[in-house]
Amino acid sequence: MAARRGALASAALAALLLVPYGPMLFLGQILLTFDAFVYFYPFIAYRDAALAAGRLPLWVPDYFLGAPFLANPQTGVLYPPNWITIGSDPPTAYALQAYGHTVLASIGTLLLARRGLAYGWLPALTSAVVAGLGGHTLSLVGHLNQLQAAAWAPWILQALGDLWSTSRWRAIASLACLVALQFLAGHAQQVYMTVALAAFWVLLGLIPGASRRIEPHANVRGRLRQMLDIVASGALAAILALGIVAPQLLATAEVAAVGIRAAGLPFRDAVAVSLPPWYLWRAMLPAAQVGSAPPSEWATAPGLAALLLAALAIGSSSRSRLVFPLAAIALIATTMAMGQFIPLYRVLFEIVPGFDLFRVPARWLFLTGFAVALLAGAGVEALRSHAGSIRSLALGGAGLALVFAAGITMPQLTGAGVPMMWPAGASILLWTLTIAAVALLMVMARRWFRASATLLIAVVAAELLVGACALDVARVGPAETYVDRRHTVEILAAEAAAHPHGRTLAITDNGWDPGDLAALRASVEGRIDPAWTADWIATRKYWQTLAPNLGLIAGIPSIDGYDGGVLPLRSFVEVKELFALTGPNVVDGRLGMQLDRVPTTSLLSRFNVRWVIGDRHRDLWADGVYYDLSVVRTLLPGEAVSLPVDHLPVRPDTIGLIARPGGPGATLLIGVRSDGAIAQFGWRVGESVAAPLTRTGNATVEPPMRWQFVPPGQGDRLREMRLEVPAASPPVEIVAISVIDVARGAEWPIPPDPALRVVDLDDMKVYRNDEALARVRLAERAVGVADAAAALRFVTPDTDPGVVAVVGLGREVGTTIGAGRIDTVLNTPESIALSVIAPDSALLVLAEAWAPGWSATVDGEAVPILVASGGLRAVALGAGEHDVRFDYRPRWLSVGPPATAVALVMVIALLMTGAVRRRA
Repeated sequence: MAARRGALASAALAALLLVPYGPMLFLGQILLTFDAFVYFYPFIAYRDAALAAGRLPLWVPDYFLGAPFLANPQTGVLYPPNWITIGSDPPTAYALQAYGHTVLASIGTLLLARRGLAYGWLPALTSAVVAGLGGHTLSLVGHLNQLQAAAWAPWILQALGDLWSTSRWRAIASLACLVALQFLAGHAQQVYMTVALAAFWVLLGLIPGASRRIEPHANVRGRLRQMLDIVASGALAAILALGIVAPQLLATAEVAAVGIRAAGLPFRDAVAVSLPPWYLWRAMLPAAQVGSAPPSEWATAPGLAALLLAALAIGSSSRSRLVFPLAAIALIATTMAMGQFIPLYRVLFEIVPGFDLFRVPARWLFLTGFAVALLAGAGVEALRSHAGSIRSLALGGAGLALVFAAGITMPQLTGAGVPMMWPAGASILLWTLTIAAVALLMVMARRWFRASATLLIAVVAAELLVGACALDVARVGPAETYVDRRHTVEILAAEAAAHPHGRTLAITDNGWDPGDLAALRASVEGRIDPAWTADWIATRKYWQTLAPNLGLIAGIPSIDGYDGGVLPLRSFVEVKELFALTGPNVVDGRLGMQLDRVPTTSLLSRFNVRWVIGDRHRDLWADGVYYDLSVVRTLLPGEAVSLPVDHLPVRPDTIGLIARPGGPGATLLIGVRSDGAIAQFGWRVGESVAAPLTRTGNATVEPPMRWQFVPPGQGDRLREMRLEVPAASPPVEIVAISVIDVARGAEWPIPPDPALRVVDLDDMKVYRNDEALARVRLAERAVGVADAAAALRFVTPDTDPGVVAVVGLGREVGTTIGAGRIDTVLNTPESIALSVIAPDSALLVLAEAWAPGWSATVDGEAVPILVASGGLRAVALGAGEHDVRFDYRPRWLSVGPPATAVALVMVIALLMTGAVRRRA
């Protein structure tokens, strides 16, 4: 009977959770949140493609100048449930995984409440509904690995309690496997919080069987022996779990040593996204209006009904041994979530191991929501035993009202500078109806408990389902936003076919709108909640800018990347220092978001960046003519530059130019040669410039000078444009150049750098760097330096990209441009084999990041990998023909898998031992 009830309850929970996940599972819609779209979808695509092809994805060359892949735990390569959805497209795999793990969390809470806390079926089902539909679970849907890890928490607590049962061997094996699964899900902070939860669970006496296992009448030695027996069981489970996860643990530890968190986080970063005390009421109560929910990290929202039931449990005399510890866990977790707003957090940060490794204190709210879910079940239990009272409910309601009032008024009283936040009318109506329903059903429960409890569960579910409409789980839109890659990707794919193995750099922010904005809005009208239309359009913008890490899906490598766990490597953070960043170097910030101009082609070429993508909203339109302000060049006295113009799609008759004088009397000589004319013009920079009649875009830049070099309509194909600053003139900064066909109303920007060409001009502008160095090349000149810092200092934005500084290079070597030959024999992410002909002693440079685990051979003999400027890999070669090979084989590969095999054999042995003992 119990098994049947458990199966029916589990099926009911799975069916109930189809409601919030239904649009993703059945209606062809996909999750639109930023992290899901630009972080997890690319990882799923890369991971599943590799695994489906029978390759273990150890390395990814297509972002961050190359980076370890499997070693990043958030990729979930070794997490077995991820293997189930191989073959599905990333949005579908994501939705299935999110739904499955939400069901897993809900059923786990059901069993924990029923078996671990001895709740009745209806109270246990109440807790399970809150656990599945509460904001503390559904708000995690935008961070899949966090949801996957959180789902195992109730199962781990149940297995921990089973250590006190008679089936100890099976409990040890189960606990080891469950802890291993949570770790492999890929969110270390969630594991850390679960360990803290487990410690509270034991120390606060939430394991009912513990008192029976530690016999109260045994002598001191006997009780100590029994306690040590339990500790040994837990230690054995931990050791087995470590063995199972050894490959992931060792891989992550190896990379973490050279990653951004090797020395921990500064306190300012660690307390980012703390919960302000005045936001507590918003975090705990569901919002009935789309767009009115707090940020996902704060959206705990167990619901008002659950909070009232929890208050009822706390105010009753029933099961106080369980209720007060659960209330303590909720209080402690909520306090921890406030992070920077409580002095205690700084103390814990300084003295407790692990606190300095994690950000977002608000994530502790998961434990708050979990504890409230169990307290809600305890409230229903109190109704069953007639221990609950209207007085308890009234006191609980008064407490919630006090929290609400404090949240409304605290910002004004403390001078926090936060405007008063009133809830939406729909939310107030939802809460009023919930309070009335709960109060009525509590009164009815004294005579008709089963019917009232069933209706209470329905009220809890209804309230949370309404609230779910405002959470990230509802932030969905039509799937074509994933399939339709937009114009920029098409252009880059065509370019990459002609110029393979080049990287991209996207210099964009979120301030631009696509040109077909009205059409995009119209295309989803009636198909998507209007509140999420902006999110759907944002995903189109992600494709249009090829936001990191979408290149993993499109197969277009980038120098940039988006992460924040163990990655990026510190060497990449140091590389960013070479660029003209607009502010401090944010260690996990995207490079393109920290730039506002195109870097020098010397710097781009060094790192194999062939294409730069830029938005246009920071540029200038003057008298209807577009001027690109992203490429700026200063010409010194006596310096001249010839610009390639024979590729232009227009036949201009006029030049528009913006320049800044470096001093009084600065002069610029402009020469143009076309098929039909040769023209020259001298301009005293800053003089004879009329203000444009119309002007949009950048409001700070100087107005352009326009020079008509042939009669309107008689423009011909340009062949050459030359700019020169006389030797006696001060320098001139070239800000923008456009050539204009006045008669046809067309123009085209000319970057003042001969290596750059604008190959596409749409919502985005796409530049091609024609001087980008190959991914693998022989250095023109290589000099030895003492360490990586010196190698990096050797490089400036204008240093010849063919010249590198190398750590540990014995003598200077070099190769004439074009001399030698390199043929690629094998090219996979983890192995590159090359056939190289070097005319003299040379340095072979592979423009990818070095990381522990890379090795090299030359003609079959192991050679050291040298680290060149920017953390790139290099090997020294003698004159002649050589077979060179780079392989990524981290040391953990020889230790981790055997450790896993041994641990799994021991787990199987424990399960078999337990089975034999049960039969006996």
